[in-house]
Amino acid sequence: MFVRFEKKDGKISGHMMALERDQLSETRAEKSLAASLPDKISDEVNIESILRNFDTDMEVYQGPLELLFYFNAKIGREIVTEKLVKFVTEKSHSRELGGDFEIFEIDDVHIVELIKRSEEIVAWGRSRRELPKIAIIGMIATLDDYIARLAKVVCINKSSYIFGKEKTVALSDILTHSNLDELKEKILSEEVERLMRDGHDSQVQWFEKALNAEIIKNYPLWPEFMEICARRNLFTHTSGVVSGSYVALGKKFGFAAGVTAGTKLSVDSGYYRRSVHVLYDFYFKLAHLVWRKLDLDCGVCPNESLNIHSYKLVVDKKYNQAIDILEYGLNIRGVISERTKRMMAINLANSYKMIKEFDKSKEVLSRFDWTAVSTDFKICVCAIEGRIPDLISLMETHGRGSEDAPVDYENWPVFREARRDAKFREAFKAKFGIPIKIKSPRVGVDDEALEGNIEAQSAIGQSETASI
Repeated sequence: MFVRFEKKDGKISGHMMALERDQLSETRAEKSLAASLPDKISDEVNIESILRNFDTDMEVYQGPLELLFYFNAKIGREIVTEKLVKFVTEKSHSRELGGDFEIFEIDDVHIVELIKRSEEIVAWGRSRRELPKIAIIGMIATLDDYIARLAKVVCINKSSYIFGKEKTVALSDILTHSNLDELKEKILSEEVERLMRDGHDSQVQWFEKALNAEIIKNYPLWPEFMEICARRNLFTHTSGVVSGSYVALGKKFGFAAGVTAGTKLSVDSGYYRRSVHVLYDFYFKLAHLVWRKLDLDCGVCPNESLNIHSYKLVVDKKYNQAIDILEYGLNIRGVISERTKRMMAINLANSYKMIKEFDKSKEVLSRFDWTAVSTDFKICVCAIEGRIPDLISLMETHGRGSEDAPVDYENWPVFREARRDAKFREAFKAKFGIPIKIKSPRVGVDDEALEGNIEAQSAIGQSETASI
């Protein structure tokens, strides 16, 4: 892996990463120019490229924004509160002390400034409640953008579905386009624009017809997906107050039972995280359905792509998201290499273990015979099953002469618990001559800290009528 830092005025202005040195020879400006050239347009219809960009955009909602919601709002409120206390203390001319309170008298001349500072405290308090709503709106907007990209992929690769319908084309459109390709591009763009004006259920039905697939019926998270989309509409149009259309959609798609019109809905940490999970899961699986149904060449096979993306989720400790993707991957019909399938099983079993679903972890491993496999797999199975003596024995005879071996033990998620074991650490040092590096936790939001600030609600459609 090569990393290139770009500088401007002596300061780091950005960075790039690549597996090969030659891939870092272009400047950002050159890459930007190259991206606009015709031979780069294919990235717009490359599912793997689309998924990588989707991953990056969704990461914004899973890390930085959570910090902003639940910590910055709290810190900001504390700062403006301290400023108010200082202002009142300095401007007051009498002070009354109680057991757990203080009362200050302040001249009326300061009332405007006093109200302003008081309103700042209220605003910061509200931000902790309002920012997650804004993020839900943003996530749906991001999702819509990527659904449009998938629709474009379908239109380009299965234009017979679009042009098989009866189409009326204005004579002026025919005359103003220099060739049929331009006219075709305009018609396809209009098809995507029309589709994106529909509701999400209608959009998915469009994909069902275009791909000849049953999506809604076979997607278990469909009610949750539709509830998130419906709640987003409430935040956009009614500030979260339940409308009759929300109730009707709930009856149609099976969500929010018991919620009545007029109830005000909000977003807590549990709901927010579940929303990120569901929206990511839905899009990932829809993208893979398009990829597989159209049998597209995206530079990597879909199974390998799924394996790579799910591994990243495990590395980032997003175990529940990884589980849903990996269960999906292991149950897909079609050709999949035995090695890829076993790698998925290892990551799935480890993910179940990390959320303390030990029986499910054992069940996943039991789907395969691990006796006649490479040592890599045997070591991973030992780590998941917690057989430290067997793991140490295999480590002592495995990776001899390999420079990557120590790094693998330090980095692979499957060894997270083994790295905490004193005997394993001792054996590692004896084997490789260096102490094992225990990485610091990834910068992000701690689950317990979040749930200590805002009580998690697990049920979709649960309401909150909090007052200021």
